Amino acid sequence: MLVNPNTIDASFEQRRDWVIALKARSRERFEEDYGAILTAKNIGEKEALQIAYLFFYSSGHVCGYVETPTQQGDLWRCAVNVGFPPNRAKPILVESKSGKVWQEGKTGKIDYIALIQSEGIQKK
Repeated sequence: MLVNPNTIDASFEQRRDWVIALKARSRERFEEDYGAILTAKNIGEKEALQIAYLFFYSSGHVCGYVETPTQQGDLWRCAVNVGFPPNRAKPILVESKSGKVWQEGKTGKIDYIALIQSEGIQKK
């Protein structure tokens, strides 16, 4: 998969396959890292950061990091640094009500909560 360091693009199928592969490697670790998203009563800072990391890594990026989100109205805004040395990419946005996520400037939103649920992660 070719990765453009300025965008966090991947098809839904690529992202779904990444989630499936990660769970196959260690379901326990995946549920530890991302399962709390399903039990949260709302999308707070912690959940927004986890969703942003899912969005970032499932695109094929392996080098970089997402900064602590800041809330702006109904959105969590996460600054993103890609590559080494890190270069600033457009931020990742997470809706605080639904958990849907996308990169600023893009129109396609991904519902990672539904994706995690559909791939069999257990609510605790």
